[in-house]
Amino acid sequence: MNLEPFTISRRQLIWAAALVFLTSGCAWKGGGGAPQRGLRTGASWHPTPVSMRVYPSTRFVQEKKGSALEARVELTDEMGDPVKAVGAFRLELFAIERAGEPGIGRRLYSWDASTLTLDEQHSYYDSITRAYLFRLKLEEATTPDHDTLLQVMFTAADGRRLEAQATLPIDFKKLGAYRAGK
Repeated sequence: MNLEPFTISRRQLIWAAALVFLTSGCAWKGGGGAPQRGLRTGASWHPTPVSMRVYPSTRFVQEKKGSALEARVELTDEMGDPVKAVGAFRLELFAIERAGEPGIGRRLYSWDASTLTLDEQHSYYDSITRAYLFRLKLEEATTPDHDTLLQVMFTAADGRRLEAQATLPIDFKKLGAYRAGK
């Protein structure tokens, strides 16, 4: 019987640590689960947007030249992954009626943004968040002084339409002095 202590060289230890590090937490995306609703499983599939959402980080900001709305919009494909798409966005900001009053109020602003060209994609698509970022200027005369509703419509180049909306609360402390008089 050999009772000598078990020894590991430094090189063996580094290789073992690297193997554990590289294989821990690794899993194939989408493996083992049922396809999502409506997922096409044919041989010729390409990612196209099927849903859209307004990011929760969409907010009003104070810039050097006035107020703006930073709207982040994400398009996702059938697998739920963010995708770029060729088309046109329409963003509309509405006043929210007071509690107890039905519906949304008047339209405060509307903006149109095209993503038809490569330059337009570069202008709006944020590869870090994997969403479109629209910096939309606000006119000081009609800056909202209450919560608003942002509605976003996307029309793809092939005519398909997607819609999303989000309520945007006004946080005057973050906006600074632009509404200090009110």
